[in-house]
Amino acid sequence: AYEIVSRDWSSDVCSSDLNALLIRDPVEVLTTIVRQLPSPGLNDIGIAKQRELLHELRSYGQRPAVLDARRLQNEPERVLSTLCERIGIEWDPAMLSWPAGPKPEDGAWAPAWYGNAHTSTHFTSHQPKTEPVPAHLTEIAAEASEIWAGRATLSRHNTSAPDMIFSHFSDKPAAQK
Repeated sequence: AYEIVSRDWSSDVCSSDLNALLIRDPVEVLTTIVRQLPSPGLNDIGIAKQRELLHELRSYGQRPAVLDARRLQNEPERVLSTLCERIGIEWDPAMLSWPAGPKPEDGAWAPAWYGNAHTSTHFTSHQPKTEPVPAHLTEIAAEASEIWAGRATLSRHNTSAPDMIFSHFSDKPAAQK
């Protein structure tokens, strides 16, 4: 989320030939991010900014792939092979595994956020979060959930089809609070 919020998305990025978005249930993001950022705002979880970015990419004529993290975890071969076909690269089953440990491209946030990723060597099934949303974040959770609910429209533009994409994203982005 911080990468999206803090970055100035120039026309160079938006007009390039290929972009994809990885989306994640914002309520699950909230129950995770609160461990590192006790009072996150809507911008901290990135869902509204992703909607804005998708709208901007579409204004440049792009139809970016939108991958749902849960579907990617539960069906990695299907999602990744479909993505590869869509973007014109050869599918390789080696994409389903990787060596454990930090990677040079992880960035500054790696120590705070990538503990599980650094110990993993392959995709594992999504495990629903059981932590409740903290009381002080219920309003943000509700607003984020409304944006997230907009993904429930089938789309031929979604890489993990017949998964879902943000239907609200085809309209102008909602005003930021």
